[in-house]
Order: sequence, then C-alpha cells, then structure tokens
Amino acid sequence: MDRSVILQYINKHFSMYFEIDYTFQDVQFPYSGKLFFTLKKAKPITITWKQWEDENLPVLFDATTEREWFEIIDNQIVFHYDIPSMIFYFLTGWQEEYCPIKDHYGRFPYTESIQKDHHFVTQPVVNYYFFILQKGLETILQKPISLKQSFCFNMTHDIDLVNSGWKSSIRKNLQKGHFIQAVTTFIKKMTKRLDPYQNLEEIIQIEKELGIQSTFYFLPKNDNQKGIQNADYDIKNPYIQQVIQQLQNDSNFNIGLHTPSLKSVNPEIINECIQKIDSDNIISNRFHYLALQQRDLVHFENTSIETDSSLGFAEHIGFRHSIAWPFHPFNFEKNRAMKIMEQPLVIMDVTLTNPKYMHLSEEESLKSIEELINKTRKVNGTLTLLWHNDYIAHSPKYFKSILNMIPKNK
Repeated sequence: MDRSVILQYINKHFSMYFEIDYTFQDVQFPYSGKLFFTLKKAKPITITWKQWEDENLPVLFDATTEREWFEIIDNQIVFHYDIPSMIFYFLTGWQEEYCPIKDHYGRFPYTESIQKDHHFVTQPVVNYYFFILQKGLETILQKPISLKQSFCFNMTHDIDLVNSGWKSSIRKNLQKGHFIQAVTTFIKKMTKRLDPYQNLEEIIQIEKELGIQSTFYFLPKNDNQKGIQNADYDIKNPYIQQVIQQLQNDSNFNIGLHTPSLKSVNPEIINECIQKIDSDNIISNRFHYLALQQRDLVHFENTSIETDSSLGFAEHIGFRHSIAWPFHPFNFEKNRAMKIMEQPLVIMDVTLTNPKYMHLSEEESLKSIEELINKTRKVNGTLTLLWHNDYIAHSPKYFKSILNMIPKNK
C-alpha cells in the first residue's frame, strides 16, 4: 500500500474530527506496516501493548514498545510507532478484505477478528490513536486543538416483522402454560386483526415522551433471497404507510432504507428499493441481517444514501472497526475513501440475548450496555443501538430501562 494513500486517508479523518487543517505528510513516522500491507495478510503477526494515559492499547507492526509514543527532536515532532498504519488497518476493515472466511450469511465473523483474538472489541482503540496524534501536534504547535466530536446516542429500529407476532406470542404462552393469554391473542388476531408486532406507534410515543430521536429502517421487499426472509409485510400496507407518514411529520424521527437480501447489489436496485418506500429524504441505510460485504457500500455513491450503519459484529457488541466516531469506508479498488459515511453499529438486541451469540440475561445485558455507554462517552463517541420492534414487543419494560439509562443528547 502506497504510503501517500495511507496518509491521505488519515489526514481526511483527522480534519473531520479536530478543529485544525493539518496534514501528516511531513511528520516523521516509522513505516513498520509496509511489509504487512505488501503481503496482504488479514492480521499482523506482531502485536504488542503500550499504555496511553489510563488505556492499554494494541501496537501493531512493532515488536517493542520501550520508546515514548512521540518526542520533539530538533524542533520536529517524531512519532516512534506507525500510528497511521494502525488507524488505516482498522478503519479500512483490512482484516475483512483479506480474510477468506465468511459465515453462512456472507458476513465477516467476529470469531475471525483481531478484536476477538486479543479481547479489545469493546475498546475504541482508534479514537485513542487519534488522541495521540492530537497530543503530539499540540506539543509541537504549543496550542490546544479542539475536538469536533461530542457524545451522541443514536437509537435505531430495523422493521422486519409486523404481522407474525401473534404466532410467536401464542407459542410462548403455551410453552409457559398461559393458555388464557394464548387464546386471547388468537381471538384478537382473528377478530380485530391486531398483531403484537404492530407496535410502531407505541415505540414512537415512548421515545417522544423521553425525548429520544431515532431512525426506523423499512424493508421494501418481502421475498426470500439467499435463504434470508425479508419483510413479513408489504411496504404499501396501510398500517406501514400510516406509520411512515407519522414519522415524516415529526422532526424527531427519520426513515431509512433497510436494504433487503438481494441476489446482487448495485445502484439501480438500491434506487428502486428507495423508491418503493416512497418517503422523502431517505439518506441512511442498514443491511438486513447486517449481511454485507463492506465493499458493497461503494454502490451507494450514486444514490441518495449518505450514511450507513451496518458495520457492527452480529455475534458481539462493540466496535467492529475499533472506532466510536463516524468514518468513511475505504474503496480498495480505487485506493480512496468512499463518499458514504459509516456510523458504526455498537449494540444490537439480538447480539446480547440470542443463545447463538452472547446469550446474556436482561440484567447482564444492562450491565454490558452501561459499560459501553461509559467507554463511548469517554471518547466523545456516538453510541448506535439497534432495537427491533419485535424484541420490544416481547419485553417493553426492558426497552424502557435501556432508554432511561442513556444520557440525553445535548
């Protein structure tokens, strides 16, 4: 990988995050990652650890960490570790690009990640690499450099199921021996056509009362592709259209595209999906099942989509790209940043409770969420959560308890 490409990518993000117009073209760094990028391996062999303030950070590509992070030599700032390569490695998703292993949904597995290997998936290490660069520049320039980012809570909802909750409710009530509740649910469905998953208006009301802003992602297709069932509803269904209209009329809420499972992804199909939702100003996206190859994000460049929030691990909460700030994914074919902005997905309901994933109790989940809130707030990051409406239907009190523990956006 040409060093100028790495530095250009780092410069772009540094100027996004900090109140300074500065490039690192003439700053002295070792290029310890040069051989690694040439070999195009998924993971570096050499990983050591070094303290920065109260954080123990992974150091890639360097075998020893005895020297300071940086020092001033002859009135020049000299960094002793290849921080640009470390940032580049994580932000670009290098390990995903060169890992041949995918799960049965085509996703990069958490089990194959460097974060899993070294137990730092809940630590936004890239934020701290940027803080080291910030401190080094402040030292040489002898002036403070302000951070543009501030802590933000970003609640999102993927709307996959709205018509099949009655089956799930009856099954669970029967399993628990709650026969009256099971019969009641059946009667409501047969007579009033009410489904427990038709709770979108209730979610809107709960969040309005708590002052929570959120985004609802709708699936425009209801077929089955690649073994994945898309929506259980028709996007033109009167109930769905009524909710979309309600969301459009309230500035606290946004409507996003939930890109369905498709045979292939290209701008024409994406635009077709956007048009099916028939809503103004759809600028955000999330892939159904998080089933994307990150290189697919380049196809959104000729659409109205400006931000994506699909890059989180399905199996474990935390930071898939080891950063708690928005960033531009990398186009490996053209060696440049993509136009689309990625808002990292940090916590998903399924991840916490599903027996195939973390399999935590509600009490354990709340503790894990609190820990990630604190870690995200510490770096002035954005905490993006995904809570499906069907999960909320099964445990509304649990959902409210999560909302109540979130610091409100300023």
